[in-house]
Amino acid sequence: MSTKPVRVKMEDMEEIRDNKSKQSSLTFTLLVTMFSINLSGFVMGYSVGVLNQPSQYIQKFFYRSIHEHYNKVTTEAELTGMWGFVFFSNCIFRMIGSQISATLLNFLGRKDVIIVAALLSFMGNFIISCCVSLDSVEMFYFGTVVFSIAFGLTNVACPIYLSEISTVKNRGRVAITFILTLTTGVLFSSIVGFDSILGSQTSWNYLFEIPMLINFIQVLLISRCPESPKYLLIKKKNYEEAKKALQKFRRNPNVDQELDQLVQEKNIEESGNKLTRKELIKNKSLRPRLLISIVAMLSLTLSGNNVINIYSTSIFINAGFPREIAQSVTIGAFSLRVISTIIAVVLVDKAGRKPLYISSLIGMFISTVIIGSCLEMESQIGKMAASLSVLTFVIAVAVGPGSIPMVLISELFTSNAKAKAASITAIFSNTLQGTLIFLFPILNRRFGASVFYMYACMHIACAIFAWKYIPETKGKSIMEIDSYFEKRSTKTKKHGYVHVSKF
Repeated sequence: MSTKPVRVKMEDMEEIRDNKSKQSSLTFTLLVTMFSINLSGFVMGYSVGVLNQPSQYIQKFFYRSIHEHYNKVTTEAELTGMWGFVFFSNCIFRMIGSQISATLLNFLGRKDVIIVAALLSFMGNFIISCCVSLDSVEMFYFGTVVFSIAFGLTNVACPIYLSEISTVKNRGRVAITFILTLTTGVLFSSIVGFDSILGSQTSWNYLFEIPMLINFIQVLLISRCPESPKYLLIKKKNYEEAKKALQKFRRNPNVDQELDQLVQEKNIEESGNKLTRKELIKNKSLRPRLLISIVAMLSLTLSGNNVINIYSTSIFINAGFPREIAQSVTIGAFSLRVISTIIAVVLVDKAGRKPLYISSLIGMFISTVIIGSCLEMESQIGKMAASLSVLTFVIAVAVGPGSIPMVLISELFTSNAKAKAASITAIFSNTLQGTLIFLFPILNRRFGASVFYMYACMHIACAIFAWKYIPETKGKSIMEIDSYFEKRSTKTKKHGYVHVSKF
């Protein structure tokens, strides 16, 4: 029999919750659960960066395997297209994984979806690691497809799980830890991808065995962690289990006030119709939030960030660096990204989401303009200046679009809309991301450095949109954010689309 929660005023509830979070916001159970979840982020980042360093050896493997199996000589242009297709197909199957995740989260729960993703990741990396011994390009492609589906599941489930176990006070920091481990994974993959470690022509396939070990450890750890209290209460309608889980996360037996807020959210969801993706798009209160989420995520997709991730070593080689030095500079760039993400973790709940986001977009705009103009000089000094601008670009991305969009998506929506919103955002993000990664070598060959001006235009357009339409969500509960957009939609009916105002 469920116990009825005590009703209190919103002001009192906020004060009690803030006092509790000051005392024990990061408990042992919360930290262990965060670590277990964020192992997925590490594996995601590792998968993004692992193909960067040994890319020329993998393409040689493509050439040799196709020649031996099909007696066909592959041209350089065909190899470039095949390599681009690897990343394009990855993005498509990440999108598919995201759509599957939105459905599974309500049936299996947050924890079990992450376990399923870890098992798929293990299987995908195992298949890739075997492709050289079996001399099969097809196995390489199939392994990346399996892993990409796991990537999509993870990319939706992990931020939602993190946001639901954190307090209002530390929600931004907790969410960005996922990005921090992702960037750490990119950095680690670049280090072990050195020719002298595992990135050589004879050992690059062993790089894919490392995430298998991490996935194994993750499944052991996360299976012992509590499920999301919000999922247990709102989706499973189990008040007692939700209370037990919340008590473990807060290390405090008195969690009735926080549970009361979850009950209010549950009542609001139950009072309305079942939310579908179509209704999410049509709803006048949810549609602006969805648009904000899509634009925020596209600001990362259209930033050129993934192009830098994948082609950074090539950019440095073209700047005149020897391959070994180019690899070292790439590691330096990814190290800067980790440090910058740590700065974002510190600042996001102090400076706020919006100031960090806009200032970073401006920094990215300046960096990409310099990269494009310096590369056009076709001089050694210009190429060196472009390489330095890559480093400043990496810092700006990490502090802003690399961190803030995931925080916004986890904050703007109630529990019933969060997974669907993330899956819709993933459709736009992954499709466009895959297309750009596939086309970048072709566009770069056709237009040269001018392609970076396209990215610069995207940065300034996203900065203007953010200044005009994105509200500050720092320190606001989901009920306050929901109320704000409800009032905003009412004003829109009377006066048209309104400029953003403070809460």
